Amino acid sequence: MNVSASSRCPFLRAQQQQSEARPAPRRAVPNPSPSLVELAGQMGLELQRGPSFWRTGWSETKIEKAIELANTHQPLRMRLPGGEWQPVAGLDELNQMVAEARRELKNEQLAEQSQRLATHLALTAAGQPVALAAIPDTPEVSPVSFGLRAMKFMDSPAAFLREAHAKHGASFTVDLPTKGHLLFDTRQDVLRQALLNTDAGDDNWKKSEMQGHGASFLIGKKNMFLSGGEDWKFIQETLRPHLNGKVVHSDAMVGKLSQIFDRHLEDLKARVAAAPNGELEINPRQEMQKAVLDVAMQVFLGTTLSDAELGKMQKAFATQIEWLTKESINPTDISLSKLPGMGELRNAYQTLNGVDELIEARRNSSERPNDMLTGLLEAVDPATGKPLDAERLRHEVLALLEAGHETTATLMGWSLLMLARNPEEYARLQQEIDAKVGVRVPTVKELGSLKQADNVTDESLRLYPPFYLFMREAKEDMQVGPAEKPVHIEKGTTLVTNLYVNQRDEQIWGSDATGYPANEFHPDRFNGTTPAMSPFGVGKRSCIGQALGRLENNLMMCRFAQTFDVSATSQAPIELGSDLSVHSHDETVKIRLRKS
Repeated sequence: MNVSASSRCPFLRAQQQQSEARPAPRRAVPNPSPSLVELAGQMGLELQRGPSFWRTGWSETKIEKAIELANTHQPLRMRLPGGEWQPVAGLDELNQMVAEARRELKNEQLAEQSQRLATHLALTAAGQPVALAAIPDTPEVSPVSFGLRAMKFMDSPAAFLREAHAKHGASFTVDLPTKGHLLFDTRQDVLRQALLNTDAGDDNWKKSEMQGHGASFLIGKKNMFLSGGEDWKFIQETLRPHLNGKVVHSDAMVGKLSQIFDRHLEDLKARVAAAPNGELEINPRQEMQKAVLDVAMQVFLGTTLSDAELGKMQKAFATQIEWLTKESINPTDISLSKLPGMGELRNAYQTLNGVDELIEARRNSSERPNDMLTGLLEAVDPATGKPLDAERLRHEVLALLEAGHETTATLMGWSLLMLARNPEEYARLQQEIDAKVGVRVPTVKELGSLKQADNVTDESLRLYPPFYLFMREAKEDMQVGPAEKPVHIEKGTTLVTNLYVNQRDEQIWGSDATGYPANEFHPDRFNGTTPAMSPFGVGKRSCIGQALGRLENNLMMCRFAQTFDVSATSQAPIELGSDLSVHSHDETVKIRLRKS
């Protein structure tokens, strides 16, 4: 388990030099207290604990047993500046690391205070009296260091924000020259206050244009996900009837989804049967993308594509999403695809914009199936009194396809990966399905009775929320956060909340609150009363497709567990990636046909 990231202190550099001269010690490590581990993370040290070893529960493990386990499993390790991992020899060594990092951090803080004082003196000397403010509880982070560090995490903004919050706390601010004042805050009450008052309630927050900048090169700035105010309400009213509870929680929907999923599972069965020794290694997220894109095409747009057409569209979306972070920090309104050498991204946009032909074919058809595409074609914009133009239709369709398949496929990928790494949970899932469903397609009632599947979905959403980043812009001056520790923000401030950090808060989701460590996968956490979480947002702007997404994940787990046995390729710590969603870097699992 990674506690934090980055190790810059001189002590670790010295450790690296020493490690080249002598073999790394392999002694067992007594359990460091959680407070010491957390402190090490806050100091910028990257630590790793063996998953099987640490899952035993230190509070109930005697030191003799702990040493025995440490000799069997991985001990505590630290990452050296060169990138390699070295076991920590003991608590004295860990304490020394923390002390060195603490001194370095203190020096940085003194330097920042000195810089403020110098600025104050310079302004005073220039005849501009300025009151030197005390350092606030919500730290102000240097935009230069923040920006330079962020550039090293271009393939994983979620990992960067995890590191930033570990270093600076749950709430900190940054003033960026091109983006203005940003408040990074992972507190649940701050998040809910902003989400509940976006296009609703006090209506003092709005969707930040920063969040949609990168995506706008494909889906424009006016669509269901990026619009606000009356324009958003109009589109929501157009699309929501197609995803209400009566439509989604029906045997007709389960039957339709099963038909689509089974088509892809049959192909997967054939590949497994043809694999050496009947065992196939797959990337679960990528494997699910084509199946869920097929669902979006058929359920939303009433269109069935061939495997080749689906594969081409899946590849185009994957390319566009891969470049999403870079497009998001692009300060211009000109896509990076216009630059020389960007043919792959340019071709991806061209492929996806081909939905124009699909839209036009429906417009010219006498058939009008009751789906979202028909709803969009027949909608009349109250602001203009006219139907949506071709560009707006394309943007709405692409937004539905992108959000409708990528986040759900990522949720499925995490669920399968976690089940592969926790075989006892997968066995429980199969046993429950065998007892309540057997081998056939479940009814909607039977699917709703699968408690293990529902818990796995919840725990996957908590640990790895696919849509992990919420950004809102304040429409007025206000205070946010709890009354005992509020943060005053000015109009125009952008709130950035990372759900990956928010939903791993040890005080809210840890052992004392739920019975299980916050950073570990334990579906049973949801057997009792649990804190509120927001993987789909909250309030009126919560995801209209959340019921369908949960249904798809539970159904796919059911059909997959009926067909395959799954095992982990590795138990090594997961390298976190993120773009539109939080995902793993090329993490795979092994599957075999289930023995009847």
